[in-house]
Amino acid sequence: MNARRKDYRITLDHRQVRDVVSSVFHSLMVHRTVAKFNYRTENNYVLGSLGLTEIDCNCIDLSYVRLNSPGLTTRIEEEIEAFSKDLYDPYACSPRRTPVGSPLDSAEPFMTTSIGIEFYQKKRRWSLSVESSPWEQWYLILDIFKVTSEDDFQKMRESVARSVSEVILNVCSVINRTQYVPQMPSKSELNNVFETTFSDCQPYLFNVNRGSSLPGLPTKSSFSTVRRLLKDFAM
Repeated sequence: MNARRKDYRITLDHRQVRDVVSSVFHSLMVHRTVAKFNYRTENNYVLGSLGLTEIDCNCIDLSYVRLNSPGLTTRIEEEIEAFSKDLYDPYACSPRRTPVGSPLDSAEPFMTTSIGIEFYQKKRRWSLSVESSPWEQWYLILDIFKVTSEDDFQKMRESVARSVSEVILNVCSVINRTQYVPQMPSKSELNNVFETTFSDCQPYLFNVNRGSSLPGLPTKSSFSTVRRLLKDFAM
């Protein structure tokens, strides 16, 4: 089975990495998490409830909604924190490149890297072993710069917020299209489809992949376009 994959590319300052990844990943999890199942029989269950909370970003002018689940939030944030630390580790094994061009005069190229969420289910093979079968992947390709001017950083607070908003809107549009999603499992198969370790919710089984293979880098002309748009916005 081929997993559906969506890639989104965002140009940002290195201080905005946590906000960008958190806002997109938590928005995804809102759509890929269900309430806890309370099974009455092998195939009949009653759903619990889910809570939502609004979060204000620190380095971009954006608020987003995430599930009010301390356990799930911690799991996602720990992955993002590890990814953020890897950016400054010269020995980290995550694939990275130097981005081409610069979106603003004071923006120094730092790196291009990626992080993604992969949803999967467990399937038994003929040999009775269990394998993980991905069915959906969402990746962020990040062109990261270090902006030295405070004025330019303020511009990027707004421009990156617009970019992330477009990504989240696209996720909401795409994620509910008719595509493969695992069927609701029986009680005995629940752990093959959902992560059941959280006390207040059940996300589909997922992995956070840091630094997957990167697509081809954009040309300098594409960054010139970004720079021109930012300058027009500032006028």
